[in-house]
Amino acid sequence: MNNEWNIRKSILDITHRWPIIILVFLFGSLIGWGVSYILPSPYQAETSVYVAFNADAFYRNPDDYKNWEVGQLNARMYSDEILSEALERLKSKSNDWDHVSLEDVRQSLGTYWRNAGKWRLVAEYSDEDMALLLAETWRDVIVDTVADASNNSSEM
Repeated sequence: MNNEWNIRKSILDITHRWPIIILVFLFGSLIGWGVSYILPSPYQAETSVYVAFNADAFYRNPDDYKNWEVGQLNARMYSDEILSEALERLKSKSNDWDHVSLEDVRQSLGTYWRNAGKWRLVAEYSDEDMALLLAETWRDVIVDTVADASNNSSEM
């Protein structure tokens, strides 16, 4: 009686059972396709905005100031004021947005950034066109709001 495992024999046994392997692969593929048909994934639309930082200014600790300023901007992007304005603009463009609440909009948005520079604004929604419209409208509201705030602070 030989109790030693032989890799050559194992490979030969597996390759001689190729119809079973193909059937398992096809069955798994059909199950995956069926699940994706029943539970479709949401569409993801992405836009970008450039966030600049004035590095010429002399602060006692510029890293902390920069991180604070970028963090404040990120928090401002999810504020009720900006999201409400974006939702109002969306409702004026299409009646499809009438049943959408502010919380639904907030949960479907995301920002991805590491530092000042190019920030990605991402919107996920069940409809492709609505996801793109949401991302672009959110970006436009952010740019308008930040530009107004910047102009007002310069006047002060």
